[in-house]
Amino acid sequence: MTRIATAMAVACGLATIAVPQARATVTYTLSGPVSAYPGQPGANVVVDDFNGAIGSGVTIVAYSNDTFTPCAPGSAGCAATYVTPAQDAGVPAGTPPGRLSLAVGPGGGGVGFTTINFSSLNLDSVSFYWGSIDNWNEVQLLDPSGNVVAGSPVTGTSAITEACATDPTGPVVVCNQGYFNHGGSQLLTYSWDPATDDVASIEFVDSPYPYFEIGDVVGISTNVTAVPEPSSWPILLVGAVLTLVSAPVLAHRRRG
Repeated sequence: MTRIATAMAVACGLATIAVPQARATVTYTLSGPVSAYPGQPGANVVVDDFNGAIGSGVTIVAYSNDTFTPCAPGSAGCAATYVTPAQDAGVPAGTPPGRLSLAVGPGGGGVGFTTINFSSLNLDSVSFYWGSIDNWNEVQLLDPSGNVVAGSPVTGTSAITEACATDPTGPVVVCNQGYFNHGGSQLLTYSWDPATDDVASIEFVDSPYPYFEIGDVVGISTNVTAVPEPSSWPILLVGAVLTLVSAPVLAHRRRG
């Protein structure tokens, strides 16, 4: 068998090796009570502010009521809509009059989901303002395949427990009833390592009562060079092997 044929066989063998998918390890912090405006410290990337500013390549999709039919927030019959403080007193604290927040809800029983995909932004952190937290809210991160990232789910119940442990008599939290007073808010910030962790989306879940009020989803990007997807590693290995084998062959031809 020639050197090139042997190398091809080795490369093809490498290409069939199953490569494990990257797993993300995230941390989160809950800060507050806070006034949502003017903006979040350290953020340098807009993901979606729900008022016309949206990151390049970012997409947002909701699921309508119990049908799980994708829909655009604000469209007829959709489980997610945009609201002003006058329309929903539960928007994050400090939201200016006329400014829109996202309100996620099932629209009447069941479960409602809204997912914002920001995989195009190469972020290492994402944060948002969480208005009038209650026991029926939940937020989590997803990987590119739509799987929930381990350690990322945060429920309204756990957020309230954390806030009550910090300030059990605070004016924003009603600790014994499982919800925040309308107009209260917390800042939730997720962080991860974009060089090794696979985070593509943030998902807001509400069940069974509307709403989960969200303001200004923003992020931080340190412009880390993206790591090649694990699925592309076999192809890169094939290229590397062929390059190593062909170099001496070409050198021999030049000498000849």
